[in-house]
Amino acid sequence: MAGAKETPRQKMIGMMYLVLTALLALNVSSEILNAFKIVDESIIETNKNFEKKINETYTAFSLAAMDDPGKNQKWFDKAQYVKELTDHLVDSLIEVRSELIWITEGKNDKYFINGQIDREALKNITTSDLFALDKNDGPVRYFMGKNEHDRNNGVAVKLKKMFDRYRQQVVSVLETEEQQASLLQKIGLNTEGPDKNGKFKSKSKGKLVDWEDYYFGETILAADIVILNNFIQEARNAEYDIISSLRSEVGATDFKFNSIVAKIIPDSKSVIVGDYYRAYASVVAFDTTDAPEVLYQLGAKEWDPSMESSAKRSEIKDGIPYLEIQSGMGEQYLAGVIKVRQPDGSLKDYTFSDVFYGQAKGAGSIVNDELKVLYMGYNNAIAVDIPGSRKESITCSVTGGSAAPPTRDNSFSGRAVFRVNPTGLGDITLTASGSDGGSATSVFKVRELPAPLVTLGGETKLRTLSKSAILSAGRLEASLGKDFLLSGDQFKYTIIEFTMQYPRTGGGISQQTIQGGSFNDQVKKYINDMPSNTMLSFFDIKVKGPDGRIKESQNTLSFTVQ
Repeated sequence: MAGAKETPRQKMIGMMYLVLTALLALNVSSEILNAFKIVDESIIETNKNFEKKINETYTAFSLAAMDDPGKNQKWFDKAQYVKELTDHLVDSLIEVRSELIWITEGKNDKYFINGQIDREALKNITTSDLFALDKNDGPVRYFMGKNEHDRNNGVAVKLKKMFDRYRQQVVSVLETEEQQASLLQKIGLNTEGPDKNGKFKSKSKGKLVDWEDYYFGETILAADIVILNNFIQEARNAEYDIISSLRSEVGATDFKFNSIVAKIIPDSKSVIVGDYYRAYASVVAFDTTDAPEVLYQLGAKEWDPSMESSAKRSEIKDGIPYLEIQSGMGEQYLAGVIKVRQPDGSLKDYTFSDVFYGQAKGAGSIVNDELKVLYMGYNNAIAVDIPGSRKESITCSVTGGSAAPPTRDNSFSGRAVFRVNPTGLGDITLTASGSDGGSATSVFKVRELPAPLVTLGGETKLRTLSKSAILSAGRLEASLGKDFLLSGDQFKYTIIEFTMQYPRTGGGISQQTIQGGSFNDQVKKYINDMPSNTMLSFFDIKVKGPDGRIKESQNTLSFTVQ
């Protein structure tokens, strides 16, 4: 067994297994068969204990993901992927073991019901339950094929491909190629021998052989059972090595602080009468024993590492870097770097740049006229600011629509917000007036809301998806997508109906029109009954938008169900 450090018990089991396999070439006595039983029982017991240890690690992952999903969900999802791969491999090995016993033992009533194999009973079978432990004709044909020309039909070839694929898949969850290569050297189930051609030295044959012949070329049932159980042990050990590596990433980048203070960061400390004081309220966590170093260069628009030798250093006040810079006239550019010590002791640079003004300058505005768009059937939010006028005193008139009275909307920094509802397509004119006589006029284009995108589990483009993922999503959803600049409850879409195309049991294609966006019991049954690697499609998706209009979605969904 490779990977985690072996216990004395595991070392003993491995040594006994090697000795017993070598003795097979000499004689298969009852003493040897009894020794195989002892080794098999020890491996099975070790596997049970190992599974408990692995489950404890998964429990720790689950708790970490619930405690801080933002940081830890990524590692939890990777661990669950490793678990799925390993469980599938172990289930496959148990199935191979059951078929091997069926072929070798014959129809023993103890493990067969009405002439059929009782797979549940065979899952928990041990060598102590079998009577054909010294048979090798059936096992060799099962693993190696009927003859040399039939070798590719033997199970040993399939196992080798299965192990190679598993090793590549499980290490893919690691972040770097170096980590992946390192772990491939540690974990078991390696089908490449030490010879330069990947062969193994067979002591009984006295020559180099491939992996299949090395493990299954001339073994009896007792040895094969022990070999398969040992493969299960190697799979679980590989699983533990990988999830332990993932578990070490949880909290590895957490910073440690010994002080937290409240900070108010105002937009400006000068406020015009009738306007509002605006500021960010936050708490700042820091380590007073290891304050970051701040270097800055006045007059620089962007920080460059070459500035470090001539840059100024900030002073430290109460454990926090503090900048005090005398201003000149006009725009004053500032760029710098904050050197923060990371949890691993290294320093990481965080660059910054800013500009401040030596004196007040006349107010101006820049507007992209081509993007001034309002939408039909939607209360468009228009923020108005007229210098010198209180927000509550600003009025707005609309040509080609209506405007609700102004409000103080927090999302618009306290400016007067009018909700404008156009009555038709084309252009619409808004005129705002203030109490001091100031005014502003602007023309907007009026357009219909675009058709939405339909998603399944948050995705609009899918290639393959498992049945469990489809059923977990449970419904189709429609939205304008992340590329649409506006968002909020007013842009919600309701799916009225959709057509589902799926393969029929026994062949052929069926279509069903489903009302609403949720998967009802009938839809779930269609999905559950679908064969693997077949195509599922959703199209003709009708949606109702916030403007009350029913239209067809921009996209359809088609993907392969695993």
